[in-house]
Amino acid sequence: MASARPSSFRKSGGFLNDVDGTITDYEFTTEFPGLPRGTRKKTSDFSPLYCVLSARVDGAEEDVQTTFFAGGADDWEISEDGKTLEPTKDGNQLGLHTGWGKFIESLVEHGFPETDLPEDSVNFEPIIGTRVRFIQQKNEAATAKYGKRKAKSGNATYDRTDVVVAQVYETSTSTGKPNGGIRQKTTTKPSALGAKNKKDSSDRDLADLADETLQGILGDKDGTILRRGLSLEVTKRLMKHAQRDAVRELMYSNEYLAGAVKRGLIAFDQKTQTITAA
Repeated sequence: MASARPSSFRKSGGFLNDVDGTITDYEFTTEFPGLPRGTRKKTSDFSPLYCVLSARVDGAEEDVQTTFFAGGADDWEISEDGKTLEPTKDGNQLGLHTGWGKFIESLVEHGFPETDLPEDSVNFEPIIGTRVRFIQQKNEAATAKYGKRKAKSGNATYDRTDVVVAQVYETSTSTGKPNGGIRQKTTTKPSALGAKNKKDSSDRDLADLADETLQGILGDKDGTILRRGLSLEVTKRLMKHAQRDAVRELMYSNEYLAGAVKRGLIAFDQKTQTITAA
């Protein structure tokens, strides 16, 4: 059975470097970015599969994209939304030493829980909303085999590198507990008289912001969204808001969703993990 977990991957032989950012989207495709739409970058009888990752670097106003080689296109059927791969035959599995395999492996090695990835399908939507440190890691084998890359000016050469993750700060499902490099959220403990009232007010303000954001998301999504899609939508709506991460964590929690149901804000189907406007 094909899986999105890197422990099951088949083993074989200038930007997003030393920056922090949030994974905002990804899409599998057979079309290499920059070529005319509908064109495959095909070598001989081999058709490559790519994954285009979108990320928002901290402080930036727009996403950047990078393209990973993910294997052979003939081994997979790509879902209509580009998020899921279906093997064309039993035994097909992603390669651990492809660019995409290295990226996902590094993500898990540095703190993303592998158990958050589906075991029975090749889908990576749980990584959306994860904030990480991106680095460029030298690809020794590719540099030795193909030589260094040449700059467009022709006046310089560079090692061949892979974009990988050096640290995971937090995930869309993180609970605030340290986990392999996931940053623990800390709060300042008030010592003044009346601190409890201030905390209650702050909690209400956060919940109100979450309610308002969720209603806006559902309005844009025709009243329905899968729970796993919340992280990306909150990131888009509250990109520069100081409480973005707190809202994202709160909104994903079981307690908040149960409360939103009780308040008549939404309906929530536990089986399908679908949120619907009430």
